[in-house]
Amino acid sequence: MSRLTDAHIEELESEGFFIVPDFISGDQLTTLQAAQRRTLPTYEQVKEAPPQDQAGDSLFKCFPYEDIELYQATMDEETIAFARKWLKTDDIHMRVGCLIARYPGHTGGGTGFDDSGLHIDNGNNSLLPESEELREFGQVTFWVHLEDVAIDQAPLRLIPKKHGNDMTKAVPLVCEGGTMCIFTNYTWHSASDYIRGDGQRYTWGFAF
Repeated sequence: MSRLTDAHIEELESEGFFIVPDFISGDQLTTLQAAQRRTLPTYEQVKEAPPQDQAGDSLFKCFPYEDIELYQATMDEETIAFARKWLKTDDIHMRVGCLIARYPGHTGGGTGFDDSGLHIDNGNNSLLPESEELREFGQVTFWVHLEDVAIDQAPLRLIPKKHGNDMTKAVPLVCEGGTMCIFTNYTWHSASDYIRGDGQRYTWGFAF
């Protein structure tokens, strides 16, 4: 049974995003967690000199990676089928792939127009024609947390479509490891601050 259904297509259309807990689990989750940690260091490994990507105290690494498991998981049949259905074509291609780590001290930001870093991805990492109505001229992003994310670990914040860009209505992506969030290049979203004094928040993302 597919974990991504027509109901999710409708939810993505109406809300601009949806969240699937336990999309990755079991041995696959354990394997991908290990691959992620081989690619991105833990806070314990870098706390004496944290990297300063993306507003500081974070690390951003794009494909290619040495671990084949990350490529194999990106080419998941369900996510590809969902992307084809959403984009209304079989002729899709991978837009981007990245791993991100946020560490204590990281502040919200990114590429937005206010202090929260609120933004959409059309224009900053998409050169597609601008059209919110014609989704076949867009991109769909798969944002995966392979490890738990708490409210004080810089969760991504997403705003349901009906609220426009009202940050007071943002939904923080607090979740358990294995959770996938799917959104589009017109979904308003923002980074947030890493408040906790230890640990890290990992993200693995790709888009079609």
